[in-house]
Amino acid sequence: MKPAMSVPLPTVVIGAGGHGKVILEVLLEAGIEVIAVVDSDTGRHGTTLLGVPVVGGDQELQRWRPQDILLANGIGSTGQRHRRHLFERMKAAQYRFATIIHPSAVIGREAMIAEGGQVMAGAVLQPGVLLGRNAIVNTGARIDHDCVIGDHCHVAPGAVLCGGVRVDLDAHVGAGAVIIQNMVIGEGALVAAGAVVVRPVSAGGRVVGVPAKEMGS
Repeated sequence: MKPAMSVPLPTVVIGAGGHGKVILEVLLEAGIEVIAVVDSDTGRHGTTLLGVPVVGGDQELQRWRPQDILLANGIGSTGQRHRRHLFERMKAAQYRFATIIHPSAVIGREAMIAEGGQVMAGAVLQPGVLLGRNAIVNTGARIDHDCVIGDHCHVAPGAVLCGGVRVDLDAHVGAGAVIIQNMVIGEGALVAAGAVVVRPVSAGGRVVGVPAKEMGS
């Protein structure tokens, strides 16, 4: 099952870095009207990203009323706290975020993607998956049945979550990591790239290796 991405309003991408570029590509490929990119880096102002003008910083959003546009969060994994802060600040100002699904993603029945959720190229969300607000399932990641991925989480490229995994608020699952079935990744936790998680990870935990252990242990 592949639900079509529906973005009924002109869209502005926030962030002109690598993740912003990928998000912009998905929108353009889907035929969405992207009217501008904004970025805090003044060196990017006045340039273009995939042909779309970078018009200035976040303050430029005041050009448009919240009801007239959608926003797309282009802040990537290196700015996860900034990504959450940006989402919450823009929501408080009454803006809405596009939910973005690449055409090549596979989305199972009864899977649900909340506002601002992003599913990148080649990703798989099997039946019953719940993806929270402003969360990313990045390129080629595979999320098996009945997993719950919390708000503002990032599942990085190529990661694999077996069935029934829960990833709590703000957690990060690194590229190529594997999490066996029914594990819990606690709030704000970090699973390093390539780790294999066979035990629950506590809130704020940092694990690495095969099998995954606390960093420094």
